[in-house]
Amino acid sequence: MKRGTRLLLAAATGAAVLAGGLASTVAPATAAAKCVGGTDITKLEVKDAFVPHKTENTVTVTATVRNLWKKDGDNWLKGAGDKAVPDLTALAAEITKAGAAAPVKLTDFKLPEPPTITDANKGTASVGVAEVTTTFKITKDDKDGKWVLKVAPTRGGSASGACDEEITVDPVIAVAAAKVSPDPVAVRTGRDTKVSVKAEVKGVRKDAGKVTGRLVSDDSDEWYDVGELTNRDNDGIYRGSVYFDGTTTTGDWTLEVTAKRGDDSVKGTRGFTVVRGSAGKVSSSIVFKVTPRSVKKSRLAKAYVRVSGTVYRSDSPWRNKLVSVYHKRKGADWKLITTTGTKGSGEFSKKVKARVGHYRVKVIGTSRTYGKTSRAVYVGVR
Repeated sequence: MKRGTRLLLAAATGAAVLAGGLASTVAPATAAAKCVGGTDITKLEVKDAFVPHKTENTVTVTATVRNLWKKDGDNWLKGAGDKAVPDLTALAAEITKAGAAAPVKLTDFKLPEPPTITDANKGTASVGVAEVTTTFKITKDDKDGKWVLKVAPTRGGSASGACDEEITVDPVIAVAAAKVSPDPVAVRTGRDTKVSVKAEVKGVRKDAGKVTGRLVSDDSDEWYDVGELTNRDNDGIYRGSVYFDGTTTTGDWTLEVTAKRGDDSVKGTRGFTVVRGSAGKVSSSIVFKVTPRSVKKSRLAKAYVRVSGTVYRSDSPWRNKLVSVYHKRKGADWKLITTTGTKGSGEFSKKVKARVGHYRVKVIGTSRTYGKTSRAVYVGVR
């Protein structure tokens, strides 16, 4: 996170004021593998296929082809100057856009020059494999969705059987919706308040493009940098968070979400409010575990277990806090067996004598924070 003087950056294509309400929009790309795995093509890769805002988007198609040269038994056939003799002599391509009736002819894939065949490589399969490329263009007026790439190889002077490959073209990038939680954000002296950001973005994927966020005061030069927002499942929902401290300016603020892909950049905004909260008590919480959860009965007398966890004050680690460790045998009351303390991260850890029964930990409250008792964890014998 970063906090500093406000820096106003103009988006390449303007900004949009967003409504709330988020929904999943961008589905993962899937392709019907018709060319891949056939006689001619083992792999086909299309990078950054999306509808642009203004300029044309030139997309490169890379195909891994095999059996480029003619064979002489198990070896590559030598021609003039000991060069390999081409078997795959051309690889034509055309593409049918979503909603279009007729395909567009593309430049043929550029095939490599024949290599020199030697005793060392005459039987090497990789000599007949190469990556070849062609390109196609997507304009701002094109439709996103499923496009069909047709590849037509020529071997030995005759057609070798065309094949189709579906290509997913993503929609034009857009920040469709965004929200800040909580809204309003209540800041309090002496404590940090977590502020979560969520944005619905079209046309950007985990592996193609980037989404960033900033929280900017409308009344001062203060801002918080959320940084790059994360996407979990290519579902179009991007998330991030920062912490506001007690000195944060109150009033109207704006969430700025910027989505980038290729040369395109768009910005969406959503307003929210920061208020001064009361100095009332805050809650605490404990994440608690005991390891191991069982010990051998024959070793119980000499065995130890480790009690550990993390103590939180509101959403922040509760550092330098005394933690009391309790144990309870079946039919007995809880008994204090030791104490430990939390580190700066709120974490604690203590090695204690293994006992059959339940363990739990407890922190005492203060005038500003409620105390908390953890869940009970049972340790048995095996």
